[in-house]
Amino acid sequence: MQTDGDALRRAVLADPDEDTPRLVYADWLDENGRPERAAYIRSDIALSLRDEWDADRLRWEWVGRPA
Repeated sequence: MQTDGDALRRAVLADPDEDTPRLVYADWLDENGRPERAAYIRSDIALSLRDEWDADRLRWEWVGRPA
C-alpha cells in the first residue's frame, strides 16, 4: 500500500533539483514525527541558495562528503 510519504519521496526523486517537492516532503515529515529530518532538508535547501563561495555553504558541502 502506498502512503503519502511514499508519493512525496517519489516526487522528490523524480525532480531532485526542484525545491518545492522537497519542502512539501519536509512539511509532511514535521507532521509525521520526523522534525529532525525535516530541518535537515530545509537547511540543505537554504544553504544551496547561498553564493557558491559562501563559507557556510562550503562547510556544509565539505561535511557531507563521503570519507
